[in-house]
Amino acid sequence: MWSTKLEVLQEELKKCRLVCKTCHLVKSSKESRRRMLGTAKHGSMQRYYKWKCRCELCRTYKHSEYLKQKERDKFKQAVIA
Repeated sequence: MWSTKLEVLQEELKKCRLVCKTCHLVKSSKESRRRMLGTAKHGSMQRYYKWKCRCELCRTYKHSEYLKQKERDKFKQAVIA
């Protein structure tokens, strides 16, 4: 960075915006959430539980997981009996 020409550095500084700590935290929080939501696909565990999405895909995912767990529980009961 220090080997960069002064003119280039000044152009980059013009793009920056000086904000207080509170505004910086709010801005960073929004950007972080946007990034995280972009990685979690609808119909996944992370989207349903962590981000509390209740779209049709995410609810279908949750229901299918519930049915799988119910089958596992039946199997366990059959093995025990």
